[in-house]
Order: sequence, then structure tokens, then C-alpha cells
Amino acid sequence: MRIYEGYDCVNIPEVGFNGYIMFPKDEYQVKKHPVLYLFHGTGGVEEWFCSSKGNMPEFMNEWVESSPNNIPMIVVFPKVSNCTYATEYVQYQKHVENYVKAIRDKYSDRMLCDCKNTAVAGFSLGGAFALYCSVLNSDLFYHVGGFSSSRFLYNPNNLTESWLKNKEDLILPKYEDSIRFIGSGESVYGDFQADTERYYDTFKGNGTIFNGGAPFFFGLRWRTLFLYI
Repeated sequence: MRIYEGYDCVNIPEVGFNGYIMFPKDEYQVKKHPVLYLFHGTGGVEEWFCSSKGNMPEFMNEWVESSPNNIPMIVVFPKVSNCTYATEYVQYQKHVENYVKAIRDKYSDRMLCDCKNTAVAGFSLGGAFALYCSVLNSDLFYHVGGFSSSRFLYNPNNLTESWLKNKEDLILPKYEDSIRFIGSGESVYGDFQADTERYYDTFKGNGTIFNGGAPFFFGLRWRTLFLYI
């Protein structure tokens, strides 16, 4: 069963948003769908749609098929300019609320526009950013996933580079049935695994539950987040 076939560019010059969007195929457009904002890392968003490096429609088909509830969703892939610099993500966060509102206005006929049907996730630098947005924009994002998130969210060994300076800042509202996932892959550098464990332990210490209360995931695959939906 194929739910996604391709993707579209999305540009909203009024607010300066650029990126890509994937909709379920027409036969699934009988109702509005939840939305996932998926953030790239230092490789850039175009890498996910390059045939030699990634095939995002194919990955998304695998993801949704692996979900017990098989829920089609709209996927937005924001493009963070000059994405090799962590400081660019901090500046980008200041516009996230305007971007989400603009996307909801543009696609309100196809998209569920409430917080409970909105998720944010990302990989590497984008994974840290997804967690960052979930903390600072908790009124926008009900669900969150961080995949091999890099060190910039909170690094007590170098607070200068940390986006959040205090461990007490790593906390989320207690939304009922919220899906929250933190995991790291086996093939990434050990630093990513250490960062993942630190984030999990810090959030847990502040009362925020990830992974359904299970230990942080190691050796995850792309589809892991959807096993929780």
C-alpha cells in the first residue's frame, strides 16, 4: 500500500517560509489529516529528496505502514537556511509560530490545525531542534521525536553553545496521550548516543516522560516513532 508518491515545494513569501510538503494520495483525502514537521540536520533538506542520498516518499511509506493504526499524515519539511550552523536554528525558532500559522492558513482545507494533531521531529541537529521547539512552542506541538539529536539543546560541559542553559528548562506539559520519543542509532558517533541519554535522563528528572517510560532507545530505525502512534 503506497500512501505517498511525491512531494511539492512550498513557499510562503509573506513570512519567509521555504521547504517541501508531502500529502497522502488523493484516495486518502476524504478527510483532514494530522501534520508532522520534520527537521533536517546539517546535510540540508534537499538531501532527503536526492535519489543518490535519500528517498523520503519511500521512507514515509515504510513509516506509516509500520504504524499499528496506519495513520496517513501530511509531512512538512522546513528548510533551515545555512543549516550547517547551529546558531541558524536558534534564529529559525523565533519564526516557528508564524510559519506554522501560515502553513495552517494555506492548507486548512486538508490539514488538522489543532495542537493535538501536530507533531515535530528531526534528525541530528534537526532532532535537537525538534526538542527545542517542543519546549519553547509547546502550544503548537503535541507530539515530539528526537532521532540521534546533537549536543546543542543542552550541554552542561559547554553552556555557551547550549540553546537551553538550565537543566530545569528541559520540561514539557503533561499532555494526555502525547507521543514523545528520544532515540539514537547504533551507527552514529558515540557523542550522539551520550547526548541522547543525557536528554532522556534530564527530561525524565524534570517529570517529562519519553518512550512511554522505557529507557532511551539505542539502535533505532527510521520508523520507530510511528510504532508509538
